Amino acid sequence: MKNRIVSERVATTSKTKMIPVFDRWMKKLAEVHQTYIDRDKGQGDSPYYYFERSQTGFLATAIWLLGGTALEEYSTYKIKDEKRFSGRSDLYINQGDVRFECEIKYLDICLNGSVPKYCQRFKDKLDEVIEDVDRLEGREGLAICFGRSSFRNMQPDELRNSLKDWQRALNKKLDYSALYWVGFENPEHSIGEEWKHPGIWIAIKEVKPKKRTPLSEARNSVEFLALAKSQDECSCHTSICSINVVSEVLTHRDHENKYQVDSVSRRKHCFK
Repeated sequence: MKNRIVSERVATTSKTKMIPVFDRWMKKLAEVHQTYIDRDKGQGDSPYYYFERSQTGFLATAIWLLGGTALEEYSTYKIKDEKRFSGRSDLYINQGDVRFECEIKYLDICLNGSVPKYCQRFKDKLDEVIEDVDRLEGREGLAICFGRSSFRNMQPDELRNSLKDWQRALNKKLDYSALYWVGFENPEHSIGEEWKHPGIWIAIKEVKPKKRTPLSEARNSVEFLALAKSQDECSCHTSICSINVVSEVLTHRDHENKYQVDSVSRRKHCFK
């Protein structure tokens, strides 16, 4: 197949039990991209034309197809400067025993450009999204960074060598749990006119929860639920309605005169 999409785990740099799960996600994501291209029927569209919101949607679709559930752009509580605030997270994934809240960033990578320059940009974006996950209220999360590649006026051998150089550079520069490439098996067949986009690098970093919020800074459950209810959104797509329902469980622990809070977010999915 001329335009066959494949997924490849380029490298892992930290110990995590989630690699088999990430592998399944990326394999299914490649299938989603393939389906998108095939159903376009040669009209020139490609999943690699699009930015963060679209890439998040493709990943959410892959999770649904694997039998899980995914919720995009949902309201939640976060922590910044030791203060609690209401915000949004990019993606919630629930697949069996696997549950993650995900923050996502995106950047463009020009294969014709400077490798050190764009590698540093990728690192900065990944560091930024890791900070976003750190703001989750004591919950485990994933920092995900999409790096969309683009090129123009490159011969096939030059393009393949450039992709290999980029992968080696990213391996050395980034701090991730796993790095994946999802894109055209034959990058010279990338869809596009002047600028072509052979695929996307996806860096995933598993972020462990930080110290929990002190009880003195916590809101009471009634106030929490009232605010969460006012921010609920219902987004329907192909007869699926995902409703974000947030609740909080406060646990008072007395240990050396310090108090902690256990914050739990629950999401309820209803089907029409």
